[in-house]
Amino acid sequence: MSENHLVKAWTTAQSYIATKVEETLPPNLSSISDVKYIGGLDLSFIKGTDEAVACFVLLSFPSLDIIRTECIKGKMSVSYIPGYLAFREMSLLTTVYQYALDHLPATVYPDVVFIDGNGILHPRFAGLASHFGVLHNIPTIGVSKKCCLIDDGPNINRSAVREKAKTVLLKQGDYFELVGDSGKVYGAAVRSCDDTTAPIYVSVGHKVTLSFALELTKACTKCRVPQPTRLADIWGRDKIRRDENRKMLRGNTSN
Repeated sequence: MSENHLVKAWTTAQSYIATKVEETLPPNLSSISDVKYIGGLDLSFIKGTDEAVACFVLLSFPSLDIIRTECIKGKMSVSYIPGYLAFREMSLLTTVYQYALDHLPATVYPDVVFIDGNGILHPRFAGLASHFGVLHNIPTIGVSKKCCLIDDGPNINRSAVREKAKTVLLKQGDYFELVGDSGKVYGAAVRSCDDTTAPIYVSVGHKVTLSFALELTKACTKCRVPQPTRLADIWGRDKIRRDENRKMLRGNTSN
């Protein structure tokens, strides 16, 4: 299928996903005090290949102790097209997520999953975190290090957001909502720690409110990136390094 046909089909799928996103909390989550376990999903690419490692971590809350980690390596079947990240990463993320759940006790289940990617902070309100949440019917929160390009007025373009961050995000915990000319609230820019002025971008994925997502993000953050996705990134990259070291050792022993 040509790229144009892919984009057309994916756009239709995202439009459908957007209609299924729920910006409300499920009955079992009235506040973050109801959260017992938090998941984190991240995908790391192996340089110079079409392979990547998807990692899922499960943390207890509020202690943020690691309960379980799982990493799975696989090949990307499609190329990256801006705005359609979910169609590149969804399969491998789903595989590692489902594998982790299948090996957890029935009483242990993530109440919320943080995903390294946007939720409704997306041109069609259907970023990776929303796509994943709707597909699995679970509460998800999108966290990104870059502000997604949205065509909804000058106040939420990247340069305007960066300038506003300099004057509004003065200390850890400060944030401002990303509101388009349409009145749509896409998410929030958050200063997650005092060690960096660079904000992160938090948005509703599925079955959460923005206020809930912001409160939980702050409670899970020790560095710039919240612990669930930060640790998933660390474990995924560690697996890549360990695999590369094993290859080098095998190569040395065969000489």
